[in-house]
Amino acid sequence: MAAVLVCVTLLGTALLLFTGSMEGSCGDTALTIHATWWADLSLAYSEIDTIEYRSNLDTSVRTNGFGSPKFSMGTFRNDEFGSYTLYAFTKATDFVVLTAGDKAIVIGMEDAEKTREIYDGLLVRI
Repeated sequence: MAAVLVCVTLLGTALLLFTGSMEGSCGDTALTIHATWWADLSLAYSEIDTIEYRSNLDTSVRTNGFGSPKFSMGTFRNDEFGSYTLYAFTKATDFVVLTAGDKAIVIGMEDAEKTREIYDGLLVRI
């Protein structure tokens, strides 16, 4: 019985750490992020105040959320933004930084090309 419990626990941990997906898209009226292990984001273009493309951003410390070898998502804190929301692949090096009111939202896709697609899509719509 203990061996079965250990196997189930190890399998569940492996699934959490190494699976899941995150997809971003620019729809007709809003930016949408669908994430497997964290709440989805839908941000209307009318709410976005600024858009910036950044490389090698210091994401700093997660205060709430989900982290794995594949993803970093949730509420983070750094010196530049204070408390902000991050949706990123752990290995992301390029980011889209948005402000909406007093909120900062940072998005880092799996590669620079996909991050740039979101940035360019936002520029066209805002």
